[in-house]
This record gives sequence, structure tokens and C-alpha cells, in this order.
Amino acid sequence: METKYEVLLTSDSSGMVCNMTAWDHTTGSSLHQFKGNTTSPNTACMVGRDYVLSAPPDKPLLNVWQVNRSEQSPLRLFTPGPVSAMTVSPSGHYLVAAVQENINIWQVGTGALLGVVTRHYQPVTVLQFTGDSSHLLSGGADGQVLVWPLVLCVARRSLPGQERGQVGQVQPRYTWTDHGLPVTGIVVGHGPAHGARVITCSLDMTVKVYTMVTGQMLLSVSFTSSITAVTMDNMETTVYAGTKTGEIHSFSLLSPPRDVSVTADSLGGVATWAAHTGQVTGLSLAMDGVTLASGGLDSVVHLWDTPSGQVVRSLPHKEGVTHVQFIATPSAMLDHDRWSPARKLVSLQKGANQEVFTCAVLNRTDLVGEEDWMRDDTPQGSVVEGKDREEEHTVQELKQINNQLYKFAMKNVLSS
Repeated sequence: METKYEVLLTSDSSGMVCNMTAWDHTTGSSLHQFKGNTTSPNTACMVGRDYVLSAPPDKPLLNVWQVNRSEQSPLRLFTPGPVSAMTVSPSGHYLVAAVQENINIWQVGTGALLGVVTRHYQPVTVLQFTGDSSHLLSGGADGQVLVWPLVLCVARRSLPGQERGQVGQVQPRYTWTDHGLPVTGIVVGHGPAHGARVITCSLDMTVKVYTMVTGQMLLSVSFTSSITAVTMDNMETTVYAGTKTGEIHSFSLLSPPRDVSVTADSLGGVATWAAHTGQVTGLSLAMDGVTLASGGLDSVVHLWDTPSGQVVRSLPHKEGVTHVQFIATPSAMLDHDRWSPARKLVSLQKGANQEVFTCAVLNRTDLVGEEDWMRDDTPQGSVVEGKDREEEHTVQELKQINNQLYKFAMKNVLSS
């Protein structure tokens, strides 16, 4: 088990045996199980390498697990409503959850609600971060894909060079409205946001490729069935798309056509695999790009050999698969005693207070004291009185300095 560099994380909608399972995709054996409740599509995510989070379909409460335990954590993370999409920034500092068309952004370490942004007209269906955690991408049932600069979403005041706007009315960096039906998948390429490529898919039977450099659409491929899942290899050369009828299509990005909008038949080199008897709900590629995992409503996860296009192994589930993802194996999953979290999860703030700004300043004496340096026990009246005394003391100092300057000037004038 020490040689397992990555594991396959899956979940189904039954919750009978467990919520999520970590598989060894090379042998098909179950390595670890996360129990309790169920997981909605597009909500499972990891906080660093320490915690696994997901959202149930009908409750305003998140599922929380330590990676080294099967039972849920006693920590209760409440949300404003049932979550339709959720993600955590690659840095592990921000938790983003969509409730209907509202996108809520929390700081993981403090639980503070940093902002709520909304520009979608219908519920948000998918959320993704760029690799450098600087931008958030949201896709909705209204067909829009919005690119949000995170710094604008969490800013408490207007930034230099930015127009003043109302709280919650952040302007997206890019607004892509090329899809005509709900967006079902978003994949962001590697690297910083300003040079990344974005792959989107929708029920309108298209897969689209955008660039974050200019926000332009580079390619649009039309198929004959609604696209319900999409993924891309680490080299960003091949795109895999799952359909509502159960097929998986793949096409290369190495030889783009002259036209921006093309059909799959005219593109050439499109491979089609068929093994699912129901809608494909999730796709994920292993690190080496040789193994593709696909989950479907037919209650099975197939493992494909991408060079040959053959199914090498199938993992049965109780009901329809809601999540499929290859992840780097957390060390604490292999050795439960090695769990040493890099961050602490706390309860989520229910409402944003934009009028109060707090800043904690650390001194060396603060670290050795027994008192809580984040707590301010000073009464409000004492704060006002202390401020008045400080201002009075400053005025007296200024009077003394002016008096000394006057005497010095008069002495020099008279002596000359």
C-alpha cells in the first residue's frame, strides 16, 4: 500500500454501504471508506491533504471527514441552503459553495464569510478554481460560464484602478454565454490563470475551449448527444467527453481545425467508446493519462486503457455514480497515525459583516502569553475614553513643539 501514489475516489447516490470509497485502480480493491450520508454531484472536494468535504442533496449541512477516519467529523458546517456545487481552492484557504444562483466564499482557517457574489440567473451547476487559486470559474443552468477574480470577490473596499460597485455586485473578468443549455462540466488547465485554457461542456451537445489570455473561444465541437462530463489529460492534448447516452468521445487538440465551430464528424480523429448503458456522470484521468475512470447512472465505474480504448476493470456501485476523481494519495490514508493537519476547520459564518474590519497583529509577547490574542475584552466605553485621552495627549505635544519652534525662531532672528 506504500506504493499507491494515487487513488480513485468515487461515490454513489445510495449511501447504503458508505458515502465515498477510495480504490486502488490497479487491483480494483477498496482501500478506505468514508461513511455517512450521500454526496451530490460536483460537490466532493479536498481541503489540502487533510480533509474530505461534500454536500448532501437536500440538507444545508456539509459532510466532513478526516482523511484517516471513516466516520464523519463532529464539526458541523452549515450553509445558507442545500449546496448545488462546491470547491476548495488549491491553496486550501478558500471554500466556495453555491446555493441556488448565489456563490458563497468562506475563509477556511477562520470560517469568515468573505463575500457572496451572484450573476447567474439560474442555479450554479459547477465550480472550479484555476491552478494558482487566483480565479474562480462558475457554470450555471442558464448556460453562462463566468470567470471571477478572487481578489475582487473578497475585497471589502474598491481596489486601485477598479470602479466602485455595490457589495455583492462584482464584475466577472470574462462572461462566456456561448452555451445554450445548462453547463455540466468545467476543466481548467495547468499553470497560472493568465495562461490557462478552459474546457466546458453543456447539454447543448457542445464542448468548447477558451483561453484565459484574451477570453476568446478557441474551439467549439458539436456532437449528436448532450455532453454531461468532460476531462483533459495533464499534457492538455486530448479531451474526453461523456454523453447522456453513455458514449465517451475523445479528440485531440494538437491539430486544431481552421474553423472555430466544427462538428465531431468533420473534426476527424474522434474516437468513440461505449460501455455504459446510462448517462455518463463523471470522468477523471490518472496522472500518467493511461487510465480513464468513467462513472454513470448505470451504477458502475469503468476503468479504460486510453491507448487501446478498452475497459480493463469495472467497479460496481449500488446506485448511480455521483463522483469520480483521481487524487494523490494522502499520507494519512496509508498510515492513520501520520495525520498532521496543515490547517484547522472551524464553523462557517452565517452572514457577512462588511462594516467591521479586524486585523490581528502578532508580537513575540503574544505568542508566549496564556491569553487569547484574538479576543478583545476591552469594553466599548473604555475604548472611546482611551482614544480621547490619546488625542488630548497628542494635542499637548503639538503645542509644546510649536512653542519650542517659536522660541528658537525668535532667538535666531533677534541675534541676527
